[in-house]
Amino acid sequence: MMQTPDNEQRHFSRISFCADVQLILGWEEAQPAQLLDIALKGALVELQQPVADRLGEICQLKLDLGEGGE
Repeated sequence: MMQTPDNEQRHFSRISFCADVQLILGWEEAQPAQLLDIALKGALVELQQPVADRLGEICQLKLDLGEGGE
């Protein structure tokens, strides 16, 4: 897991959030991942399988909230 420097200035607060998610890169199949924290402008996830040469690409993050959004 990556650590953020203590002197890093953020415009939006990061909220710790532990959940199973799906990371979708382009037209590829969804990759299972673990959501570590989330903010208005992004999320920190840990992938179960490395994804080569995809750092910095735009992706979709699917977070199932359960039945009825609970």
